[in-house]
Amino acid sequence: MSSHGGYGTTMAALAAGVPQVVMPLFSVDQRINAEHVAAAGAGVHLAGGPAAVEALPDAVATLLAGSSHRAAARAVAQEMASLAPVADAVTLLERLALA
Repeated sequence: MSSHGGYGTTMAALAAGVPQVVMPLFSVDQRINAEHVAAAGAGVHLAGGPAAVEALPDAVATLLAGSSHRAAARAVAQEMASLAPVADAVTLLERLALA
């Protein structure tokens, strides 16, 4: 998958175990997300904004040709799936407020 690295798209792909090519375009959070995806081994970070588009075909080919990014993305998805549901935070906050 290829995206600009917005939070929703990046997290949805990670939760599905899909490796990514992330090419940040216009905000700092996109760059940070791209750096984290690459650091986790779950994808490739293409720096340089729109100027990096020329590198996109090779980056996608890299993801398709190998299995290391796919395996890392699946590992991240498994970690995410093992986290407590967000709804559990409500119960915790209620207990803290009543303590």
